[in-house]
Parts: sequence; C-alpha cells; structure tokens
Amino acid sequence: MAIDVVHQLPIEGFPLENLRAYLASSGWMEVDSESSGSYWAKPDEDGEIWLPSHTRVITFRTRILELLRNLEDRESRPYREILGDVLDLDRDIQEIRTFPGEKPGETRLSDGVEAVEGIRKWIESAAVSVAIGHPQAVLPRRKPGRAQDLISATNLLVPGVGSFIWRISTPIADNPRQDSFSFDEIPGGNGLDDYSRLTTKFLYSSTMATVSAAQTVHREGGSLEPFRERINQGVTANLCEALDLSSSSGRSPLSIRFRWATRRPVGAWLEPIEISLPELEIIAWAGREFRREAVDEGVTIHGVVVRLVREGPSDGPGQITIAGRDVDSPENSFGHYWVELTAEDYLVAAEAHSSDKIVEITGDVHSVGNRRVLRNPSGFGVIYGGDELG
Repeated sequence: MAIDVVHQLPIEGFPLENLRAYLASSGWMEVDSESSGSYWAKPDEDGEIWLPSHTRVITFRTRILELLRNLEDRESRPYREILGDVLDLDRDIQEIRTFPGEKPGETRLSDGVEAVEGIRKWIESAAVSVAIGHPQAVLPRRKPGRAQDLISATNLLVPGVGSFIWRISTPIADNPRQDSFSFDEIPGGNGLDDYSRLTTKFLYSSTMATVSAAQTVHREGGSLEPFRERINQGVTANLCEALDLSSSSGRSPLSIRFRWATRRPVGAWLEPIEISLPELEIIAWAGREFRREAVDEGVTIHGVVVRLVREGPSDGPGQITIAGRDVDSPENSFGHYWVELTAEDYLVAAEAHSSDKIVEITGDVHSVGNRRVLRNPSGFGVIYGGDELG
C-alpha cells in the first residue's frame, strides 16, 4: 500500500524541480552529480541521498521512494506528508509541536481548542502587522480586510506524528500563479514576495525576535526593555498572547518549524524555533505588560451603568462606570470602564441606570492601575436591539 502512493504518480509529470527546491529549502546541499542523478547531504549530518536527474532512469520510482523514506526517517513524519509538501507548490507549512504529556498523537480536548485558537491569533498577528505597515506594541482591534482574507485562506492540516504536531498551510501568493520559477531564479524571493509570503516570513522573524527578547530577560533579569527594543521587529502584545495560548497557557513547550513552499523557497534554510516553559512564562508576562501600558483607540462598549458620581453642581458633568464588553472583540473578558461625561450625557446615563438599560459609547481605553478609563468619549446613548435612542 505504501509503495502504491509513489507508483500511482505519473512519471512524466513528476515535479523533480520541486523536489530539488524542497531539499534546498530544508537545508540539503548538492555535493556531487552525474548524468543520471545527484548526491545531496546536510551539513553536520551523516549520510547522503540520491536524486534522479530525469524520469528516464529505469529505477526512477524506486529511487524516489527510497529518497522519501530517507526524509521520513530524518524528519520523523510520514513520507506522504513530505510528498504532499512537494506537490503543493503555492503554500508554506508551519508545524507547531506541543508536548501535552498524553499518549503520542493525543491531547486533551480543552488544550487542543486553546492551542488552535492561539495558532489562529499567531498567524493573525503577522497578517495584521504586515497589513498596517508600521510597528505597534498592541495591534488594532479592527483587522484590515487583506488580513482577514489571508486568515480565511489558511488551512489546518491533519496533525503530524509526534507528541502533538499542529500543521498549518498558508498561501504564499495573493492569487494562484500559473507560472513556475526555478530555485536558482529566486535568491530569497524578495522581488516576487507579495502580501501573503511577506506575512509568513514576518511570522518567522517576529516570533524569533519575541523568543530572543524572552531569552534576554531570562538571562539578565525582569525588565520589559528587551521586548520594547524589538517592537520594530514585530514583537506585539498580540503575538505574545498567541504564543502563550498556543502552549495551552504555558503548560507545554513549543517547537516551531517552517517548511517553505517548493515553488518559492526561502533563500537560506531557517532553524526551527524552540520555546521553553520559562521563556513562555516571560512571553506571557510581556504580553500582559504591553496590554497594561496600551491605549486602545476607537473602542465601542456595550453595557450597563453601574455607578454614577457627580461632585460639582447638580446640572454639571459627571463620571460613570459601565460594566460591559468591547463589541468588536467579543472574546475579551467582561470589564468595568470609567468615563467622564458631559452634563447632557450624564442625565441620559442616570436614566439608563435607573431602568437597567443597555448603553453604548465609543472612546480610547487607557489602563490606569487596575482601571480601564475611557477617554475622548463619543456617541453615548441608550440602545435597544441596536437602535440608538440617546
């Protein structure tokens, strides 16, 4: 049955150039060649593999199967997955390995749900950063359209063999390409990178920068400065939170490997990213600190008025407290927001408080100690099923 997978492939259309690109992007180097094929080796690893140079080699199928089996042993994953990566020209693969402590290939349902949501936010952090085009410690709540489109085009694949390996497939091009490029024509691919590929490359570099900051803090002490220094490299509260969530809130180390699409490999082979539990604890702390310092602009809150304070004249402005949620980010926890209102809006708030009506308000949320203070308020009013009455 295993042999049939390779033997069923048409020899004439087998993508040898894609296989060459896959080897090169995975750290293999061509060390010798002859008319019928070439020898490939990895630096600092023993053993070579042999790649046929054309489909006319009599033992072509057997040689290809031997090569795939060799890669299967070295990469510790089924050769069918490897073959799938070779045949899928236009997508990068990210592999996130967790260590949940269960039987191999198993994870608790709650941990799995948390990890998948963290991985989605991880991809999203890079997509939004690239889309907005400038460094920001906390990314905006409203996601650019192209970032949303990329998330929609990203696929979750069958998990791989290992403690528990999540496999994500992201496109490298905004639109499908019918043309083909040889590996030698694309040293790094920078001239051909569009938004999708820029995002996956940024995902790698920003994750590396985040881990580097955590290692510095772990080595030198508890200052947030190493994270602040790397904001221009893509370190954000969102990325820190995503890595923490992907590890089931710091209960599992992470090992992340990027497999670049064979149509357009990255010029240099990139090392896997290893994140230990102490580093994940620091990363989670950094995410909380960034959030604590951040100003969220243009946040719309729906909730109820639970407190009224007016220290001046009875017809003057006053302060209220709203217990509610950010309508654009429903996954956020319920919170209390302190708001200074004009005299007119304060009267509306008092009436809403007495009758337990839902109010809406938009403003910039500042974290002051344990408080969330909403400044520059606008659009305050009472709502019923979305119809504003105030």
